[in-house]
Amino acid sequence: MQDRFTRTDPGAWWNLMLVLALLGCLLGVAYLLNRCQQRRAGREGIQPMGLFLRVQRQLGLSLRDRWRLWRLAGVLNIEHPTALLISARLYDETVKHYCAGRGWFKVSVRTVHHFASIRRRLFQADE
Repeated sequence: MQDRFTRTDPGAWWNLMLVLALLGCLLGVAYLLNRCQQRRAGREGIQPMGLFLRVQRQLGLSLRDRWRLWRLAGVLNIEHPTALLISARLYDETVKHYCAGRGWFKVSVRTVHHFASIRRRLFQADE
């Protein structure tokens, strides 16, 4: 009986390693399932900036114009920037506020003309 407890079983290490590997695989699968569920939930949540960018692309705005509007929405921290593409009055107020300048960084006349050009493309039916 003493021999049984003094000698180690070489198969015991393999069994322990197998159990640890299976546990690691189970944790990995649980992690992947959790990430998939979070990703699905994230798509269903409100993503105002993503909607803003998709609508700009669908309107056929150039990359430079999209970047300007993205910058406008980001600098002024607009909660729902897609509203800029819908309301001419909101667009005008936001651009006016943006072009007023911020200390050392003044907006050039060229930028003002670019925003006017974007406005004409967005709201041509209003004019």
